[in-house]
Amino acid sequence: MMRSADVRAALARKFAAPEYALFYEVGDATGGRSRRWADAIAMGLWPSRGLALQGFEIKVSRSDWLSEMRNPAKAEAIARFCTYWWIVTPPGIVKDGELPEGWGLYEVQANGLRCVKQAPKLQPQPIDMPFLAALLRRADEHAKATVHEAVQKQTEALRASVATQIKAGVEEERRHVRSQDEAARSTLEAIKKAAGIGPGEDTDGMLGRWFDEKSFGRAVGMVHRLGVAKTYGGLAHLSKQLQPLLTMAGAIEPLLAAMRSDEDEAA
Repeated sequence: MMRSADVRAALARKFAAPEYALFYEVGDATGGRSRRWADAIAMGLWPSRGLALQGFEIKVSRSDWLSEMRNPAKAEAIARFCTYWWIVTPPGIVKDGELPEGWGLYEVQANGLRCVKQAPKLQPQPIDMPFLAALLRRADEHAKATVHEAVQKQTEALRASVATQIKAGVEEERRHVRSQDEAARSTLEAIKKAAGIGPGEDTDGMLGRWFDEKSFGRAVGMVHRLGVAKTYGGLAHLSKQLQPLLTMAGAIEPLLAAMRSDEDEAA
C-alpha cells in the first residue's frame, strides 16, 4: 500500500531544486492563527518556467479522498494564493468527474508523477503576511534540516574514515607482532641447531629447563660480549688463556690420587 511518504518522495523528485523550492505541511498562518494546511507547496524559481506557486493535497486512500470531497472549500484558505492547485494520489483513488473545479490531478506511478488532468491556471491573490510567515518558517526549517543532513553525512564519512584507519593500524600491529614472533622462533631454532638439539629431542621439556630465562640469557650475553664464537681466532685465544689452568689441573690430579692412597692405607 502506498504511503504519504511515498507521495512526498515523488513530489520531491519532480519539484526539485534548483528549479523549485518545495515545502511540506505549510499552514495559512503561524502560531495560533493557523487553521488550514497544504500538504505541500512548490515555488517555481526559474522565470523562464514561470514563478508560479503550486499547492498539493495528498490522499492515499479512497476514504481520505471522499472526506476531502465533502468540504473542498476548506482548501481555499491556501489555494487562493496559488497559481495551480493539485490533488496527488495513488492510481484509481479519484474517479471520473469527481475533481472540483479548478483542481488538477497527479497520480503516482512507478516512474514518478503522471498528470491525469492538468490543473487550470488560477488568478492568485497577493500573498498576505500570515501566509508569508508560514512559508518562511518552513523555508527556515528546510534550511536547517539540509544543514543537519549535510553535517550528519560528513560526520558519518569521518567516522568511517577513522574506523578504517584504526582497523588498518590494528592489522599493521598484528603483522608486526607476527613478524616478531616468527623472528623469535627462527632465532630459537638457530640456537637449538647450534646446541645440537634436533627436532623431537625436547619431548621431556629439557629445553625449557636448559634455557632458564636469567642464567641462559647471562651465558649468551657473556659469550656474545667476549666474541668467543665469532672467529677461529677467538676460540684459539680462549684456549690459550685456559691452557695454564688445564696444566695445573693435570698436575693436581696425581697428587690427589696419592693422597687418596695414603688415606686408604692408614684406614
